[in-house]
Amino acid sequence: MGLLDWLRSTAEDANHPAQWPPGEQADVDAFRAIRPTLFDATRQLLADDAQEVREAALTAILPLLTEPDLAHHIPALRDEVRALAVGDGPHRGRAIAALASWGEDTSLYPMPTRHAGDVWADVACEGPPF
Repeated sequence: MGLLDWLRSTAEDANHPAQWPPGEQADVDAFRAIRPTLFDATRQLLADDAQEVREAALTAILPLLTEPDLAHHIPALRDEVRALAVGDGPHRGRAIAALASWGEDTSLYPMPTRHAGDVWADVACEGPPF
């Protein structure tokens, strides 16, 4: 699951150009160019037997969906993201944020409290891993 967490983190960072360090544009562009391939590989894990793997895969996919060529997958994943948003798992906050970015009313999903050591607590990071 560490690889899925890395993928999610890197995809989130690639979506925020203001956070890119100077001189790293080529690396970021290369990563962004392979988002469809990363999506296809990660989507297969949504059917994994282990719930924690399915949830980590879904969370890793969410920032990839900002790619215009992948946005058409959002309707098919919406119910899974809603289910993640009502759960009590560590990826709940990211699911709620994705729903909000898709224009959904998220008032039914109060944002989780951030605690040190939670997966949610690492959302605000110093900078991208590029």
